Amino acid sequence: MDDKQYWQQVKRPSVPGRPPEKPTAHCGTLHSTSKWGPHYCACGSVAKCHIEPDAATYKVCPRTSEVVWVGPPIQRSDGNKVVNRVVKATGSPSFEVGDEFRSADIRKQNQHVAEHGVDPDPRDVESSSDDADDLRSRLESAARSLLCDVSFLEEIVALLKDKGQVILYGPPGTGKTYFARRLAWALTDIADDEDYGENGPYSLVQFHPAYSYEDFFEGFRPAVDDDGNMTYQLTSGPLVRLAERAAENPDEQHVMVIDEINRANLPRVLGELLYLLEYRSEWTQTQYRPVDGFVLPSNLWFIATMNTADRSIALIDAAMRRRFHFVPFFPNRPPTQGLLRRWTQHNAPEQAWVAEMLDRVNSELEQALGGDHLLIGPSHFMKPGLDVEGLQRIWKYNIEPLIEDQLFGRQDAIDSFRFDAVRTRHGSGATSSGTEREQSDGPAGDEVQPSNDGDRVDSRDGG
Repeated sequence: MDDKQYWQQVKRPSVPGRPPEKPTAHCGTLHSTSKWGPHYCACGSVAKCHIEPDAATYKVCPRTSEVVWVGPPIQRSDGNKVVNRVVKATGSPSFEVGDEFRSADIRKQNQHVAEHGVDPDPRDVESSSDDADDLRSRLESAARSLLCDVSFLEEIVALLKDKGQVILYGPPGTGKTYFARRLAWALTDIADDEDYGENGPYSLVQFHPAYSYEDFFEGFRPAVDDDGNMTYQLTSGPLVRLAERAAENPDEQHVMVIDEINRANLPRVLGELLYLLEYRSEWTQTQYRPVDGFVLPSNLWFIATMNTADRSIALIDAAMRRRFHFVPFFPNRPPTQGLLRRWTQHNAPEQAWVAEMLDRVNSELEQALGGDHLLIGPSHFMKPGLDVEGLQRIWKYNIEPLIEDQLFGRQDAIDSFRFDAVRTRHGSGATSSGTEREQSDGPAGDEVQPSNDGDRVDSRDGG
């Protein structure tokens, strides 16, 4: 029986991006380090690996308690093989002193041994203080760009460490996509989304109704061979490509941003990923990998965005919800609350009146809609040099269509949110009759006053 037949018989999984490793002669445990994938015992459990001071590697199956000591890698006389030799076996007849275990990936194994002397298990190495400080510095830089507290970013990082995936959900214009991208850049230590290249640690995809499993994961695609004949080739999608890079670089964090995740048919697109999202570093058979299976590396995180304007969040089933942490992005809740005010302070102080007007309109909309699922997001108005005419264009062609859709059949309510009506209540015409209009649904003591130029509106308390 050759190696291929033996491998197919024991049906050990392959790690994305590299050939499957050969099991040991006795129990089927994979004795490569988790740099190339998890360790599997014959019973199917993932074996635990530790590096000891004497450079030997200690491995134990958590289910059968079989124990083996493997000595440091040694170079064979032929110059082509790196070998780990059993130096001690305890608690099981499956291992014998002197047994040898070879890595299938000779080149990478040799390179790592030359650099480090022994294969470390990244899961058992604590992050250094320098790495933690570097991440903190990148998060602080991202927080300044996003105009939010760094503690909020650290909270999302904690959520990602817990489950590996989060969904940012809220109405349009609340900055979900920009936030997801900027956080992903900070986590992967890249300057921007043009800096990572084809082989980088970051990827962005957008789901849509026509998106499929074959688009996202992998599937057969038409191709033309050298003779000009039409053939079909198994082609990796963005998930497999990023998972392969993550498996090849286990010490680096990889992040995929999924924009508009709820626009696709999620069970159809995700397929077996629903299992793998929860059981990281374990393998499962997939549609196009019935023998080798697929492993989703634990150093691959997902940040998704979801638009609540159509209330499609209600269509996400419980199994999907359980695998994600959901982070709200609403204009009346942190971190989006007050975002336009903070932006105008840094970029366009003369436009502070727009933030004041938007807060008051959103307060009215929340009552009219019976909730905050379609409040107006601040990113519509985060444009330097925005004057009354520019604001009117944005309102007429972006805001009013959304309100008409949500208040369909309620013409009086729709008309009350036309630009002229809104400006009369909250803009420069609010006190044209000489009387102040107190907004009962606005912040206490925060009344609107007209400015001298007739365009800018400031609040009494300075907003």
